[in-house]
Amino acid sequence: MICRGLLLKLQSDGLIILLPRKFTPNNPFLNRKPPEVIKVDQSCIECNLKDIQPIKLRSIRKMKFEKLYNSLIHEHHYLGYAQPVGENFKYMLKLFSSIYVIYILYTAF
Repeated sequence: MICRGLLLKLQSDGLIILLPRKFTPNNPFLNRKPPEVIKVDQSCIECNLKDIQPIKLRSIRKMKFEKLYNSLIHEHHYLGYAQPVGENFKYMLKLFSSIYVIYILYTAF
């Protein structure tokens, strides 16, 4: 892309004339659909920390919970959901046996 950028700059400066594009390749990342909204119980939990034991941090990358994670991040995060760049780890904090409360993403880019 650096070479193409340089060629386009030279053309805009009037130093060269490029041949017209033969076709524009499909970019699947531009046509990506947002995650499907999954509704969950959002009622408040009011209790002492000792009452909600055990607390488990679960990796959910490439598991059935990843769709739920993507949906909730898309719905509640102020930036919405975007596909992470590079290697990434997704975690959910699990309370009791079925309540997920915190969503964490580590990504390398």
